[in-house]
Amino acid sequence: MTSNVKLVDVTKHYGASSEPLVIDRINAYVASGDLVAILGPSGCGKTTVLKIIAGLLDPSSGDVLVDDKSVVALPPEHRPVAMVLQKPLLFPHMTVEENIGFGLEVRKTPRSQIKQRVEEYLERVRLPGFGGRYPSELSGGQEQRVALARALITSPSVLLLDEPLSQLDANLRVEMRGLIRQLQQDLGLTTIFVTHDQEEAVSMADRIFLFLGGKIAQQGVARDFYTRPATLSIARFFGTQNLISGTVNGDRFDASFGSISLPERFAFKKGILMIRQEAIEVGQGTNNSYSGTVEAVEYLGTHSLVVARAGEDRLTLNVPPYLTVDLGSVIHIMLPVEHLWVVEDVS
Repeated sequence: MTSNVKLVDVTKHYGASSEPLVIDRINAYVASGDLVAILGPSGCGKTTVLKIIAGLLDPSSGDVLVDDKSVVALPPEHRPVAMVLQKPLLFPHMTVEENIGFGLEVRKTPRSQIKQRVEEYLERVRLPGFGGRYPSELSGGQEQRVALARALITSPSVLLLDEPLSQLDANLRVEMRGLIRQLQQDLGLTTIFVTHDQEEAVSMADRIFLFLGGKIAQQGVARDFYTRPATLSIARFFGTQNLISGTVNGDRFDASFGSISLPERFAFKKGILMIRQEAIEVGQGTNNSYSGTVEAVEYLGTHSLVVARAGEDRLTLNVPPYLTVDLGSVIHIMLPVEHLWVVEDVS
């Protein structure tokens, strides 16, 4: 069985009510069977939210509902959730088999069933034959798989993951992303995971909740954050390098290097035009075509990162490796209308 999760005006502060808020009136809904990422920089309240859902922390105000029933009054062991922490925290004196089966032992499950279930989950996390080993005999990635199996074997309705891959090297992280996503889909399990890694969130999640300063700054599918960021801060967080100040005139934007066609009309006047570096094209076209002088070139193998001055602005773009771009040369660049976005300049 899998469940939906709803946060209603959840707020948390430590100490007196006058203390700064860690999270501020969070409202969020996670549909049954979805994998959702809570993404954000350190100190933004991500882990606090996860601990409140798990029952490890009480909210200062607000409610947490699982399948539309409040769980705020329930202790952690009575909530239909399982949590995997950043560090696996396996019992060092127990074998892998004993660690994975521990939750079933506590529930007085018959030993024959425990053995069968443990073998099943060892297969699921790709560790067949590892049951007799001790945690000290495992790699970091293997330990995290055991922790994952230990959480899943109790058949939770909701799985919570607190930066489970941050202790692993790059190759293992990629491998574990695939494993977690496959397990989540195979089990149809509602999963909420915390991460500060944009690539991790984008590659795994059905939806992303971006936390900034204890609040949800934006939520949606991954593409939204790249193509339709709600604010300048969100655009910067997701690595948009071209942020151009100018004036909005309906469906046109006046920058220092010319007038630019926009994908739609915007009501405000003072704006910041955004286009990602990988969306700018090299060459001349009939619309949104401009020239710039190359001021920097960085060869990165798969592409060259080029900075070109256009008017009073600088544009950063990815140039294919087969195109030679020289310092001081003039290049023609196009800004495809469908890749442009504008937010209001509130400075």
